[in-house]
Amino acid sequence: MVDESKFIRTCSICGKIKPIKDFVPIRSCKGGIWNKCRECHSKYVQGKRYETGKTRPLAENKDCSLYLGVGIAEKLLSEVFKNVARMPMNNRGYDFICGRGKKVDAKSACVGTVGGKYRKWTFRIRKNTIADYFACIAFENRNDLYPVHFWLIPGEIVSHVQTITILDSEKNLSKWKKYERPINKLVEGCMVMKFEGIV
Repeated sequence: MVDESKFIRTCSICGKIKPIKDFVPIRSCKGGIWNKCRECHSKYVQGKRYETGKTRPLAENKDCSLYLGVGIAEKLLSEVFKNVARMPMNNRGYDFICGRGKKVDAKSACVGTVGGKYRKWTFRIRKNTIADYFACIAFENRNDLYPVHFWLIPGEIVSHVQTITILDSEKNLSKWKKYERPINKLVEGCMVMKFEGIV
């Protein structure tokens, strides 16, 4: 008979009894298992990184590539859609589920240029076939955080590509016109976030 107590541990931080696979293996520790579960260990390491200045919380780190997408776009979109269920960070394939039960992946981009002349926004889709919709917010720049376009694109239209690039030209914008949504709530949300000092 197998002694099941060999396959469980009690976390010294949260006090929960968990399977041994939920603990961080560490070579220098007797038995090869640390006394912190993966979840608590992750929070501990993140806290230490903040304390030592190696990393900053996402809400404070405007230079981070995730800041615009996670820190800003997801917050804004949770105001636009009703009854949103936000997913935890790094959720595979989508960022939230809207009130209609659709999986939505939030995308954001600041204006760039093609060949130094044509303005464009590039959104990374990464051949994501999980999301039902891609909510793409085009910003003028990272500093002002002023949204200029908002497209809600069905997954079946773009899920086969790595990226989509939308040029700031009448011809190209007209191609995406049927997916464009009003941006007044996004603009209002940005203004509120600036007023409250969130951005």
